[in-house]
Amino acid sequence: VGRAEQYMGSDPGYFDRCLRLAAAIPPDRIELHDHSTDIDLFYRRADALVMPNVIVPDKVPAEAWGRVVEEALHHNLPIVSTDAVPAALECIEDGVNGLIVPWESDEHLQAALMRLITEAPVEPLDRTRGTASATEGWNTPPDE
Repeated sequence: VGRAEQYMGSDPGYFDRCLRLAAAIPPDRIELHDHSTDIDLFYRRADALVMPNVIVPDKVPAEAWGRVVEEALHHNLPIVSTDAVPAALECIEDGVNGLIVPWESDEHLQAALMRLITEAPVEPLDRTRGTASATEGWNTPPDE
């Protein structure tokens, strides 16, 4: 939802590689958007949140928190995340309102995604628990 240049960092070819990868995906499965401040629009249109973060020492900085996890839970989206995302470890009850997999295992990530795709959208993942766990202890929900 942010501007492309903020994700490029010191790699100016990153955005072009993303566009090439996106072109290989059927157009009804991916949408590319310019910068927007209406993140609720994207959450309402989403089927799930996938956070395949990894930890690569000295190359990829670890996720400091992962507020997007809280926002997705607030919007009752099921989440698949690696254990490299602190917010996922705090907010997701594995197998209840999301799935958490080891960051170093592509096989676990693939299995979790297949589970999310093949099982009914609300069983066994309880999407109704998202808002409560995302906003527990907060005075204001993340999108207000």
